[in-house]
Amino acid sequence: MLKLNKEKIIGNLKKLYAKESLINLAAILILPLLFSLAAVFISNAGFVSTLKWVYHNKKPFILTYFLSFGIVNLFYIFKKKIYITLFFVVSAVFTIAAYISKVKYMYRGEPLMPSDLNLGKEGMNIQQNFLHPSILKIIICVILLAAGIVLGLLFFPKDKRFKASRIYIPVLSIFLIFTITYSKPIKPVKIFNLSEIAWDQGQNYQQNGFLLGFDMNIKWLNIQKPVGYSKEKIASIVNGTQASATTASQKPNIIVIQSEAFWDITKLPNVKFSKDPLPYFHTLQNEYPSGYLYTPVFGGGTTNTEFQVLTGMTEHFLPPGVLVYNQYIHNPLETAVTALKDDGYGATAIHSYMNWFYKRDQVYKHFGFDNFDSAEFFNNPQKGENYIKDQEITNKILDVLHQGSDPKFIFAVTMENHGPYPVSGNYKANVTVQGNISESSREMIERYSDNLCDVDSSLKSLITEIQKESTPTIVIIYGDHLPYLGADYQAYKETGYYSGTSREKYDKMYSTPYIVWNNIGLEKKTMDLSANFLLPDLFNQIGLKGNTIMDYDNQLFNKGIKIIPMAKAYDASFGLNETALADFNQLQYDMMFGKGYSYGNNPPKDPSGFYLGLGKIGIDSASFNSSGGKNEITVSGKNFTQTSSISINGKLIKTDFKTDTSLTAELPDKYKAGSELEISVGVKDTIGRIIATSNTFKTNVPK
Repeated sequence: MLKLNKEKIIGNLKKLYAKESLINLAAILILPLLFSLAAVFISNAGFVSTLKWVYHNKKPFILTYFLSFGIVNLFYIFKKKIYITLFFVVSAVFTIAAYISKVKYMYRGEPLMPSDLNLGKEGMNIQQNFLHPSILKIIICVILLAAGIVLGLLFFPKDKRFKASRIYIPVLSIFLIFTITYSKPIKPVKIFNLSEIAWDQGQNYQQNGFLLGFDMNIKWLNIQKPVGYSKEKIASIVNGTQASATTASQKPNIIVIQSEAFWDITKLPNVKFSKDPLPYFHTLQNEYPSGYLYTPVFGGGTTNTEFQVLTGMTEHFLPPGVLVYNQYIHNPLETAVTALKDDGYGATAIHSYMNWFYKRDQVYKHFGFDNFDSAEFFNNPQKGENYIKDQEITNKILDVLHQGSDPKFIFAVTMENHGPYPVSGNYKANVTVQGNISESSREMIERYSDNLCDVDSSLKSLITEIQKESTPTIVIIYGDHLPYLGADYQAYKETGYYSGTSREKYDKMYSTPYIVWNNIGLEKKTMDLSANFLLPDLFNQIGLKGNTIMDYDNQLFNKGIKIIPMAKAYDASFGLNETALADFNQLQYDMMFGKGYSYGNNPPKDPSGFYLGLGKIGIDSASFNSSGGKNEITVSGKNFTQTSSISINGKLIKTDFKTDTSLTAELPDKYKAGSELEISVGVKDTIGRIIATSNTFKTNVPK
């Protein structure tokens, strides 16, 4: 009898152990799934939309699950009660983070980034937007729910003993987190064929989900401090850099045009063009300073080139593949713009695309611009196949030149020539191409060449207008990168352009033409240089005061260092070594990531009056008209746009754009005769944010 009972006891224990193992296995596998779905649910705001997202984004969700497995089961080493408790705590934290990300995107056009956790004043400003009552209620509910569950766990049975096998799962978790985050020793993102859309984090998070999108950006947080970095080291570098001073007898207007994907397509070998797509540009090359500008990107990453041009800094010291604007520019920075502002210049940025793209609305403010005129403020613009034509940029530049008498710095970024250059098979080209290449390559080259014709024409239009006046002016035009002409350099390879040694390929694929048109008699010379040297060299030629980093650029320039490649792998071929750029690295780190010792007691600040648009919106008057039982309001003022809307007592109403000085709308029925109205005009962008507002005009509905 005793033997039988013993066998029963052992059998029951085995069943209990098997049942417990099954429960543990279920927890290990199912809890990460719930964790993943919770983040997707918060981002998509609905059960059906969550399932749709998972269905249409299977690969990102699978990788998200592996990441969630690592996060959740990192705590599996603890006893069951602690493990379950930590699961709910971590879930609550990430759920709140996912919701904050969603709200931040609504307010700022960008989701929550790892860098937001270390933004100082920027983070405080973001916090003010997040902590309104409705969000606080949700956060409190999540915390209370998590607290209730944790309290309920007090009734869970305790683990009798620690099992050594529990350590295997956390080890696997660490491996998964590290591998997915840092792509070592394997590259899961590449294995799953996912795209990391660094230039548009909103799209990146939408495509890959909050958890994976956030994780993709963690690797860019760690910028290594240079060896020997200290206040004394920076002081030594600054004191050893010869400071520039204003010696110019005149302060010319300076116009810098970053032309999208601008490149001389006639450099392709083994093909013939029916006509020159850049006749005016080629004429300018023969008459004015020109050369090739080494850029840090190919086929995309526009803002990395403009970062170098406007700051005098370089990507040479930054991780490969970064987008500097999105990932690193969170605070005011000393730039060529701030140097010119200190010298009495007005500074305007113009771009024929949305204000939020690449965070330009924030970055241009940090760079010191007075205002930023983006696509939302272009009225009835002419468009090419996909984007606003460059001639519209020319018109905007001329408008700025005619405002006031102060010298002007204008930085304009075009879009007309932006790829892709689609292959349809029936394209009727203006510039035709002959050569032993595929039809798809031929059509891409022809489409691109036709775009160049427009670019050339708009440049001629601008300079022709400037030449009608005697105002000292400089116009610089360059390309941000070469065009993307098919996967794996298709058109470049078929024509034989992409050939030679690694260094020769680099020279070909990472340099674009530039010219410096001017009416002040600058010396005609041909010179190739990195983008970061473009404006420091110009300042030096015309006698304008720069700043610490620009002065250091000129010091390197005078030593014969004119090209700093994007990657350190090319240093030796350009005659560089680690010592040659060591102090440059120290200065750049200090200004971008360090203590700002180089600024002394005068750190850069955001301009207090920064605004979006070419001019501030203003209301002068409001009038009313009754017709057919309906009341119509007409608002008169200045700088209205097609994206402007009338706001009455804090609520936007449907508005008809008449001219840049007149808007009309039907007055809502609730406003009766004698009603008090507070009227303003706002401009809403494509992600629903109000990006410009007028003064408030008070009036009453006529009796």
